[in-house]
Amino acid sequence: MAPCPISEADLNLKKTSQRVKARMDQRTRERLPALPTVVRVAKELLDQARLRLDAVREAPAGGRFEVLGETFTRAKRPGSTWVYDDAGG
Repeated sequence: MAPCPISEADLNLKKTSQRVKARMDQRTRERLPALPTVVRVAKELLDQARLRLDAVREAPAGGRFEVLGETFTRAKRPGSTWVYDDAGG
């Protein structure tokens, strides 16, 4: 009879890999209910960032503008999108 080509170490490695994958899959299942909330909040933050960027682009260089209840001053360099938060720097 020939010896088995699969060693004991190979079997343990496969079991370990399966356990790791099972834990990852379980974490995914546990976090899945929160996904709609994460997506909604990410979309809200993206929409706010777009509003701020549009406001920066419309403001004159060195001008002050307000967006989403915040006041900013645009950098004096034309074409720059750098702004300074008037409330905190």
